[in-house]
Amino acid sequence: MKLGPESRLARIENETTDERGNNIAFQFVTEAGESQQYWLPTDHLAKLIARFIELLQMASQRGDLPTPEKSSTLIVKPIEATELGLAEGRSPEEGILHVRLGTHGLTFAIQSTQLRGLQNLLNKMLTPGKGRNLQ
Repeated sequence: MKLGPESRLARIENETTDERGNNIAFQFVTEAGESQQYWLPTDHLAKLIARFIELLQMASQRGDLPTPEKSSTLIVKPIEATELGLAEGRSPEEGILHVRLGTHGLTFAIQSTQLRGLQNLLNKMLTPGKGRNLQ
């Protein structure tokens, strides 16, 4: 594959897993129509996602990327979290959020101000008659 605008990722196709669920497979297709198939051990997937998030953070420092408030294109389809965990962070200003996705998970550092915002949203969502009725 050549590097350049024509090598921009257009879509991901042919997603599958092996019979035991130990590996996933997918095919990257470029805007020029070139494609490449990849196999990835599932225990490497969280590391790959974390690396992509780091790259997105690096890109956001260099440019003006849309925020979720400004763009609905950032989240194509919500990912179902199977479990959530919160812990104290590495400093008093930080909390740790762990999101379990099936048998794997991602861990995020969250500033205490973000946790307060989350607390307000949860209070609103869990208050009968206000927001959604969560069971």
